Amino acid sequence: MKNKPENEKFLPNIFGGFSLIEMIVYIAIMTIIVTTFIQSFVVILKSNKNAFADMNIRNSGYGAMQTMIGEIRKGSTLDIADSNFASGTALINEVDASSTLTVVKFSVDSTSKVLNFYSGATSTALSLIGPLTSNDTQVSQLIFTPINTGSTTALRIQLNMQTTIDNRLRSEWFYSTVVLRRSY
Repeated sequence: MKNKPENEKFLPNIFGGFSLIEMIVYIAIMTIIVTTFIQSFVVILKSNKNAFADMNIRNSGYGAMQTMIGEIRKGSTLDIADSNFASGTALINEVDASSTLTVVKFSVDSTSKVLNFYSGATSTALSLIGPLTSNDTQVSQLIFTPINTGSTTALRIQLNMQTTIDNRLRSEWFYSTVVLRRSY
């Protein structure tokens, strides 16, 4: 019997028990497992992107709607002359308890497609308060429809928000009808 050299006694022979065919089978199985894992990971990432886009649209749309609803409810009259309801510009006159007039305006910036909120003492002296929608989303359509019953004034809001994710357009509509509290 032949003695092993001193340096081979402590080193295990890793491949001593496997044939070439067994190695190919093991590598094929590992390749299938790793490929399945990578594909699952890609699907999860894509799903996460879509969920994030939906969340951005909803957060932006709900936030904008809540601000508009709150301001419109405080209103006493609609400024019909300076508003362009069909193209997404509405001016609302608010009178507080001390009879101080405040005019608020909602308008979509034609370049950035962001919904802006303005406020001031008159319709000609409005200051930008800030955007109501995020930069990740765009307002594709904003339509205001005034409703006047003779004794009550209301304003219907139709807001369409959109974003693009992976070259796919995602869009969602938001609706509300708000009665001006000081109109009745």
